[in-house]
Amino acid sequence: MPRVEATEEVIWTKWMLSDVPSDRLLRHFDELTLLFSHSKGERVFRDDAAATIAELHNRGYKLAVITNTVSRTLVPAELREAGVWDYMSAHTMSSVTGIRKPDIVVSKLSDLLELFPACPDNGS
Repeated sequence: MPRVEATEEVIWTKWMLSDVPSDRLLRHFDELTLLFSHSKGERVFRDDAAATIAELHNRGYKLAVITNTVSRTLVPAELREAGVWDYMSAHTMSSVTGIRKPDIVVSKLSDLLELFPACPDNGS
């Protein structure tokens, strides 16, 4: 049985703010999710993370984001802010697919996308 990701709509209308009419929440799911995430603390990249990701990309590695997240915008926004989003060959988020890691479907994505070939020739 796949691990299914609840949508932001379900999270906010059924569990988080079930006492608020759903039509009042409709346009605010994304913003509510971002505010909730930020209330839990700030996620910070390691100092060397962006440079390491850039170097791996420059050496020919295919990089991808495969993440469990209820937000469709949080991870892309954070990776864009860090300057690494464009280095990713693929982006798979449970908020889009509806399927969470470690479901076998998600773990097969790297095979389907051919993301992890043998080490590329880096000219050495």
